[in-house]
Formats: sequence, C-alpha cells, structure tokens
Amino acid sequence: MTEKVKQKEIKTQSLTPDQLYLQGVLQKFNVNPSDPALNETERVILSKVKMTQQSISDLAKQLEDLNAEIRESQEKSNGLVQQLVHAQGLSQGYIDSLLALR
Repeated sequence: MTEKVKQKEIKTQSLTPDQLYLQGVLQKFNVNPSDPALNETERVILSKVKMTQQSISDLAKQLEDLNAEIRESQEKSNGLVQQLVHAQGLSQGYIDSLLALR
C-alpha cells in the first residue's frame, strides 16, 4: 500500500458519514462551482452542496455549544443539590437539638 493511499484512508476514517458523503459528491464533480466548464445546473448543484456542507458545520458548532451549556447547567444543578442536602442536614440537626432540649 502506498503512503498516499494510507494517508487518504486515515483522513477518511476521521470524517463523519455526512462529511464522507459530501466529500464523495465533491470528488465526483472534482471542480469548483465557478469553473466555466460546468453547465448552469452543475454550478447550482455544487453551490447547494457546499452551502449544505456549511450549514451542517454551523449546526454541529451550535450543537457543541448547546452541549457545553447543558454540561455547565448540570454542574450548577449538582452544586445546588449538594447545598440543599447540606442545608437539610443542618435543619434536621437543629430540629433534633430542639427536641432533645424538651
């Protein structure tokens, strides 16, 4: 196996199925959407493929951001639950002390 083939296999293994599909579509055409050799339909299709690819990338970034916010909220929530448990323990201790004084 040549080094070039190995590099290509390694590169494609790290891509998502959507990225592989889009990469395959772009390789099939193997041209820039503004290439004068393309007819209008091919230009439109390639432009839409590239716009779709950008939309997917943008949505993936938004999803990463939302997941980060969710993790942050969960961490805050866990901290608040710990504070609540501690406060309940203190409260129960005070109640026990009052009952012992009676």
